[in-house]
Amino acid sequence: MPRAIALAVALAVALAPALVAADAAVPDGKAAAEGKGAIPRELEVHIHFRAGTAEVVDGDRLLIEAVARAMARVPSLRVRVDGHTAARGAHEWNLRLGRQRAERVRAQLVAAGVDPARLDVESFGETRPLADNRTAEGRAFNSRVQFTVVGGGAR
Repeated sequence: MPRAIALAVALAVALAPALVAADAAVPDGKAAAEGKGAIPRELEVHIHFRAGTAEVVDGDRLLIEAVARAMARVPSLRVRVDGHTAARGAHEWNLRLGRQRAERVRAQLVAAGVDPARLDVESFGETRPLADNRTAEGRAFNSRVQFTVVGGGAR
């Protein structure tokens, strides 16, 4: 569980400007440059999966719940759930698996109370790795869902 706690803290830090600032704004570059409590466009929070599946790694279920709670505090926030995979298998398979992962996380967020209209889904398959796909650790890290703010943010 320590990893899940660390990730929940990362989520809180990533969303802190939006949750604290009364005038949180859509991250359009201008608001962020002026330091008006803009929500970061890409949240540095990743949900990880077992290799080749859309099964969320155990501790990351708590992180999905933390995302749902954070979204409840900023009701106008819209988020894209981005599915990613390691570079194993055919591109079409990776796109399909990335979508399955993003849809799984979206479904869990909806089950936790997030309005489905606030959640978009996109799959990038293996095209946006964050780690080296030549190692097992890198592939595990690349098998993820991350969140991108696509709108809203004002409370």
